[in-house]
Amino acid sequence: MRKYLEKIRYSENEKKKPWLIGLSVAAMVLIIFIWIVYMNAFVIKDANNQNQIEKTDVEFWTIFKTGLGIAKDNVLNKIKSVVSDIFEKISVIGSKNSIIIENPNIK
Repeated sequence: MRKYLEKIRYSENEKKKPWLIGLSVAAMVLIIFIWIVYMNAFVIKDANNQNQIEKTDVEFWTIFKTGLGIAKDNVLNKIKSVVSDIFEKISVIGSKNSIIIENPNIK
């Protein structure tokens, strides 16, 4: 196994790229799976609990959509801020500056 990993390590970048993509996808799938298990275990409440006064039904996709909406709003606000800063800097480039020097001794 060690020799095989060393063979990959010293190979050309074209041979390393499929390994990079494959292992990255596997890591993402593992992280998403752990996140879903966590959401089901700790965040989503059991709607059939006898001690509940009101019956609540919190689904994974409801939470996901809400979080996605908040993230989208934050990203759009940042983009608007950056665009307005860029236009502000562009408007300053085209303007002319002038300096007026006044003699305080002349009345």
